Amino acid sequence: MTFGNCRIENIILAGAYGDKEVHLCCCVPEDANGVNIVLLHGVHSSANLGQHNKFRHLAKTLAELGYTSWLVETSRRTRCRQDYGDDISAWVEAAFSGKTFQQEQADVFAAIGEVLRCAAGASLWVWGFSLGGIIALSAAANFDSPYGPARPAIDGVVVSGTGLVAYPEVESFMLELPILSTLRSTLSEDMLFKVKTDSLVSFRGSEDEIFSLES
Repeated sequence: MTFGNCRIENIILAGAYGDKEVHLCCCVPEDANGVNIVLLHGVHSSANLGQHNKFRHLAKTLAELGYTSWLVETSRRTRCRQDYGDDISAWVEAAFSGKTFQQEQADVFAAIGEVLRCAAGASLWVWGFSLGGIIALSAAANFDSPYGPARPAIDGVVVSGTGLVAYPEVESFMLELPILSTLRSTLSEDMLFKVKTDSLVSFRGSEDEIFSLES
């Protein structure tokens, strides 16, 4: 399968919940520069090459710059997001009811481990959106480097629209939802002190309605 100037490889890994599948899509550009970027979606979201999925457009943009993208879509009970239209609550209940943060994190860690195996020795960045950013940081805190002390397992982390504490009015609502309801009890308070990476890029939209600039 091809996508623009990319060669596409789809890999299905064992997942922790629902359909027990983690979908990993690799987009290798014709003139790859040797840098691999793992893309992580936010909570209750998706990352695939669907026509209207933002990760399709991001993968295409990165490919034009020579970067190899790995889109990670975590396990869930159903993947037919379009069947629920604008009813977000129905989608979240149908796809993720009962899923824990630990299971979501395990899905992502399985994908990152596979990328490290497939792209052994190549530069690896992990770019996470919202909850994906938190998981990206936790990956940089937990993965041991196969390259020795001179180089971390994950060379760089990008976090977009991410924080560890949301606005109070958002926090009280969102922390009752699947995955998020077990976030606080899973992450250690000192996680950020354990992050091992050479580079970190963080940015947020000026109209971010979930996390403050301070967060």
